[in-house]
Amino acid sequence: MLRKNIVIFLSLALTHLNAQITTNGLVLNLDASDPSSYSGSGSTWNDTSGNNKDFNINTATYNNDGYFVFDGNDGMTGPPSNSFGLSQTDHTIEIVLMNTTITNQSIINFKGNGGDTYAYGINAHIPWGNNNIYYDVGGCCDGTNRINGAVNILNQKVHVILRSKPSGNDRRQVFLNGNSILGSGGNSTANPGFTNSAASIGFLNGHGHYFKGRLYSVRVYNRALTDQEIANNYAYYQDPRNISISSNTVTENSSIGTTIGNFSSTGMNQNGTFTYTPVSYTHLTLPTKRI
Repeated sequence: MLRKNIVIFLSLALTHLNAQITTNGLVLNLDASDPSSYSGSGSTWNDTSGNNKDFNINTATYNNDGYFVFDGNDGMTGPPSNSFGLSQTDHTIEIVLMNTTITNQSIINFKGNGGDTYAYGINAHIPWGNNNIYYDVGGCCDGTNRINGAVNILNQKVHVILRSKPSGNDRRQVFLNGNSILGSGGNSTANPGFTNSAASIGFLNGHGHYFKGRLYSVRVYNRALTDQEIANNYAYYQDPRNISISSNTVTENSSIGTTIGNFSSTGMNQNGTFTYTPVSYTHLTLPTKRI
């Protein structure tokens, strides 16, 4: 008897596929779900912005679902803080992460001028052990350089934007999943500059404060994104991306309900569950072997 395999070609109905990441002003682009940023092995998280600001992976481990796992003792170190062309009064930092334990941690730090560890150029605790998000610019840790507020994000995959504007209201601002949750009013931000100490991810270089959880991506811009650009970047992360199917072949005359293959994709859905709707399909019958 000649057994045949049938190859199925599916077209899927997907929504929200028009969102695009903003690239104007992008100086650092690390995305664990992008094979060109991280192939799944090696000790370097590659910057795909074109600026070659790669980060060294010290001990964080990679998960094939597209994120790095930090166990509370891990971290990454990058190029000198003053090599990114950042201004403390005009920048945007975008991070997608999931805290699995609330600890006294720092997720990203660019070292500023000053004589001690807390001379923050830009620093973010997302969150600190008291469930407060802290966003520090130009030092630490009072109202002239810090905004903060309590928010429960434990075990949630979240999209966080930290934005500093040179003028206008809310010159420093935090967005969570596309919505503004913290603002500084009209307070300006000091601009003492950055040192040549290494930028760090997942810990505060020289002081600890290790992150514990999952880190999906980090983007840094040398300008303040507009509200619309922030909304577009968040929409991009809501989309299913990197879509694949484990198999598209089924043996002829298989019973109804036979599983052909499993779809997978990445996106903001924290449970990893998406709905795929076939809108059309074609098939090609291939002979296999006589048994």
